[in-house]
Amino acid sequence: MKEHIKRRIEYSLGAIPAEGTREFEKLDQEYEKRIQKNPELKKKLQDNFKTAIATLEIQYSNGIGLNMSSELRYYLNEFNSRSWNFGHRQMPGMFNVLEAFFHLNKNLNYWELLEEEEYLISYFDFIDYYTSKDFIYDIDSIKENFTEDLIYSYNIGADISDLTFKTEDGNEFVIAGISMIRRGHEVSILFLSGEIIDTAIKTLNCSHFQNGLQFEERRK
Repeated sequence: MKEHIKRRIEYSLGAIPAEGTREFEKLDQEYEKRIQKNPELKKKLQDNFKTAIATLEIQYSNGIGLNMSSELRYYLNEFNSRSWNFGHRQMPGMFNVLEAFFHLNKNLNYWELLEEEEYLISYFDFIDYYTSKDFIYDIDSIKENFTEDLIYSYNIGADISDLTFKTEDGNEFVIAGISMIRRGHEVSILFLSGEIIDTAIKTLNCSHFQNGLQFEERRK
């Protein structure tokens, strides 16, 4: 069985059923009965939630501010918000790949970011190294040095806009960074890129769209 499937099965064990189902209603009723019989249980759950929030605040604020650090913490906040509001069974599609970067703390019921290593690199130097005659592709060396359950983040330095690539449609993009993690025999990748656009024109288009929405609301 693939590693990510094993983790998904583990996450689903004990997960709250989807809201609106008979199973959810039954569980909700049982929860209310337990709270009434044992007021200390409610206090314990509240304390656990406070601990989870405090831990997440630490993780959210201990990033070094580079592109990939900020991107991972965006999803840290997003996934916990989804879980707490809709349950672990109602996660967004992107979670299928990005869950590899997180661990579910079942004691406190929150997702935590795995340990990280951050690097700031030059894209030009990397391309020169990778395409040089001296580069040796050694898969065994990669396996030996690719520590499991550790996030490797590589952030592009000041030359982010100096080296771009274009699609067949002529749209131009920059590369901001990449994060990788190995879980068992699988490697998951988060690639951060963005299209080069005229922000003034895009902002104007967004303003027209927003104005149209406001107009529709007034008509209703």
